[in-house]
Amino acid sequence: MNENIGGHATVHHHLRTVAAERDDLDVRIIDVPPPTFLRKVAAVAVPGLARLDADLRSVRYQLAQSASVARQLPRWLAEAWPGERPDVVHLYTHNVGLLAGRLLREIPYVVTIDSTNAQSNLMHPAREPTRFSSWSTRAVRPFERRVYAQAHRVIANSAWCARSVREDYGIAAEKIEVVPMGVALPKLSRVGRGGRPLPRILFIGRSHGAQGWLRPARGPPTLVGR
Repeated sequence: MNENIGGHATVHHHLRTVAAERDDLDVRIIDVPPPTFLRKVAAVAVPGLARLDADLRSVRYQLAQSASVARQLPRWLAEAWPGERPDVVHLYTHNVGLLAGRLLREIPYVVTIDSTNAQSNLMHPAREPTRFSSWSTRAVRPFERRVYAQAHRVIANSAWCARSVREDYGIAAEKIEVVPMGVALPKLSRVGRGGRPLPRILFIGRSHGAQGWLRPARGPPTLVGR
């Protein structure tokens, strides 16, 4: 189940590529459709409160999205496996399952996350956190905790994320596995450059500052953000 926003779409592009090379797994990926008009209305910014991050906009968006998923999930599963059920459902991320608990109780599932809402509500690149940002975390926490608690496994993409699942949501450590993002590279060896200029690495994307991509820019190699 692909939440289908930002980098999530990229992750599932690569999952499709890998799945096509496997003959021991039958993988079907469901992409959450773009927001409908009603979903957009449910998450509209509230004048005056939005600049204070006190309008619960992120929570309203997440719950509207998950309500849409919960309504359509039985049909999606029936179309993907006519007359059968999957052995396991993979949620990426937890937000698609916030209101789908009743159906998900009947099917084993795992959930993969790069951050919890307790973390992302304080680090969102589109808005500055305020003293009211924690309201969003408190509002969504009961739904979010249920997703983690009912999951067969919670796959955290970093130890930082795993710590939040444990400490902010009270999920047992044995239910959590850390699977870091990225590609494992062999250890690099230092070689002489013979007077050549330092390598330049180009990042193309958004929110470089919030995501910390340019922090190494103080030293070599040269990083260029776009």
